[in-house]
Amino acid sequence: MDDHNDKCRRCGNCCRGMIWMKSYSYDDAFSLVKKPASEIDVEIALAKKYISYLNSLGLPVEKIKKFEWNNKRKQIIVHAKVGQCAHLLFVNDKAVCRNYENRPKQCRNYLCKKIRKDILEERTRVSESGQDLTAEASN
Repeated sequence: MDDHNDKCRRCGNCCRGMIWMKSYSYDDAFSLVKKPASEIDVEIALAKKYISYLNSLGLPVEKIKKFEWNNKRKQIIVHAKVGQCAHLLFVNDKAVCRNYENRPKQCRNYLCKKIRKDILEERTRVSESGQDLTAEASN
């Protein structure tokens, strides 16, 4: 993924109150509980595991929002609402990550709605102007 840090407004909204999701295979999920296990047993075990993982990243879990069982893919997606990240710091009203070099993949790859909108507008302008993007990409 491209690095879009130059477009970041450093508002810190991405580090507060987000919904995080993680998928677990049925095999991984059911391995956490004794058999026979009900869906609720599996959900409780997954919630504990995911909360522990998120807390280890510095993310306090406010609520497990839902469990999405996908029988076709044989996976369960856990949705968790997190509070403000422990690594978020404000310096001169700008958000700074105290764990920037070691931040999780989800943080590195995150694009807020504002950045996605800016990128889309930029691509539309370039497309409408007829500018050749392939020449820039090869440089």
